[in-house]
Amino acid sequence: MAHHGHEPTPGAAAESVAAGYELADIPSSRPIVLFVVAVFGLLVFAFLLGVVLVSIPGAQVRDTSHAVDVNSPQAPPGPRIEADPTVDGERIVREATERLESYGWVNQRQGIAHVPIERAMELLLEKGVRPFEE
Repeated sequence: MAHHGHEPTPGAAAESVAAGYELADIPSSRPIVLFVVAVFGLLVFAFLLGVVLVSIPGAQVRDTSHAVDVNSPQAPPGPRIEADPTVDGERIVREATERLESYGWVNQRQGIAHVPIERAMELLLEKGVRPFEE
């Protein structure tokens, strides 16, 4: 066989044979160690910077208008979570039913009233619907 200008590949290095594995396949650990040291150094720096910024004298929050006074009990703004939704649901349905089945004023000054829904449907059938006026 003719070799086309290539030298035969030598066998494993003596050091690799002695170690029992190919040493050339293992990257240098120096970049990994430097990266780990840099990350820990950055964490320590960030911690120390935070400590310094927090401990600066006179650097306090002066605007406390948004703070909640823990000594005064105050209900949070609505809507709040219902303790028993069925009770509130039943109340809402009952109030709506009462309004739909009763007479009352919507705006007494303007002469606007509400009538029971059954009566409103009868009036609608008797008088019809006026077309919208432009």
